[in-house]
Amino acid sequence: MTVTLSLRVNGRPVTAQVAPDTLLSTFIREHLRLTGTHVGCDTAQCGACTVHVNGRAVKSCNVLAVQVQDAEVTTIEGITPADGSLQNRLLQALDHLLAACREAGDRRGLLSALDLAESLGALSSPERAAGYTDLIVGLLDADRAQEAEATIVAGFGAEALARYSDMRPRFAAVAGEIETLPGLRHMTFDLSPAPGMETIAERDIATLVQDLRTAGARVQRTGENGSARLTITMPFTLTADLQVASVRYAAAVPADADPALALIGAALGPTSIRYQTSSLPQADRLRYSEQVDLQPAQEALEQRLARLEAARAEAQAPTDDALEAARRRWVLALLDHYEAQWRALKEGARVRYRLAPAEQVVAPEWLVAWGEQRTLTWSNDIPRFDRLTPYVIGAVIVLIGIVVGLAVWQAARANQRSTQARARSTARCQPR
Repeated sequence: MTVTLSLRVNGRPVTAQVAPDTLLSTFIREHLRLTGTHVGCDTAQCGACTVHVNGRAVKSCNVLAVQVQDAEVTTIEGITPADGSLQNRLLQALDHLLAACREAGDRRGLLSALDLAESLGALSSPERAAGYTDLIVGLLDADRAQEAEATIVAGFGAEALARYSDMRPRFAAVAGEIETLPGLRHMTFDLSPAPGMETIAERDIATLVQDLRTAGARVQRTGENGSARLTITMPFTLTADLQVASVRYAAAVPADADPALALIGAALGPTSIRYQTSSLPQADRLRYSEQVDLQPAQEALEQRLARLEAARAEAQAPTDDALEAARRRWVLALLDHYEAQWRALKEGARVRYRLAPAEQVVAPEWLVAWGEQRTLTWSNDIPRFDRLTPYVIGAVIVLIGIVVGLAVWQAARANQRSTQARARSTARCQPR
């Protein structure tokens, strides 16, 4: 059952069908969408629901809508002057409050005042921009970059932050290990996304894996909690095959790839590599040489830093615009934070090279840093005593032959001497 309700609200005639038990506060908020009237306590105590009915203050949560039939109702929205002068006065007061909070270092007061200004849909002012900038710089100093970036979006818009998105590191750490065995090269790379960049980093990793597989690489992707481990295996028979495959895989990494991925591409494709074994009668001779060039990672990083430096120079230029000055202040803090992340990525990145030529043979390891160019060399003769068996047997046979020969010769000599002695004895016994 409904009844027809007719009244005037904020000077406009309103007619609606309502249930007889509908509260005036419910009618104002849900039917007329005038949400300036609040319901705070539901007990008619707090006064948040107060409206004027025919000029008298009434708590609308304690009055039925049908009780104000044909009445003149005025809500908080109807009190605001049409020329916006009340909002302007409120914003001016907010700016004074922001200035006081900034001077006192009151972060909570800043947040409250800025939230109120945002709820009013107010355009930015120098004081409001400075307040947002104070919050942003403080968050960046506390290494809370994600909160700082959210504050940039709230205070200056998403486009203001997107302008510097290509200067932001996508990965917080990268490391690799490359192990070369007889006939097999085994490579592992670990990638950790930068905070807040998990989605973009995941997309880049998925693209890299797909490009490597298209180039013929055997790639396995594992990892958890946002981190990724790429395992690449390269079987080979000849060093030339390994060199060709390495170059092909390295070419799968785009030239404009993120510096962390550029490091992987550089490690995948050495300038030259030689891994040869030869068999000697008593040993296996191993000759290893590899020219490592991780300079492409440094070149990719320098491109990012050059863009960052250009943006920094622009932000450091003098300006008389107070709004622009506030914006440039957080831009400089943001660029400093991004540069520190790039430096940390570079300092922490390493690629370890290992050899595993055979069991019980200790081979060296090399740790190559970001951007380093280095030649790795190692050679060794690995003893193979099992191959000496035929020679030992031959030597034993010869030795036995010599011993037997000597024994036969000695026996013959002894027999000869015995014969000669008998002959002499016989000669002496004959009469003369």
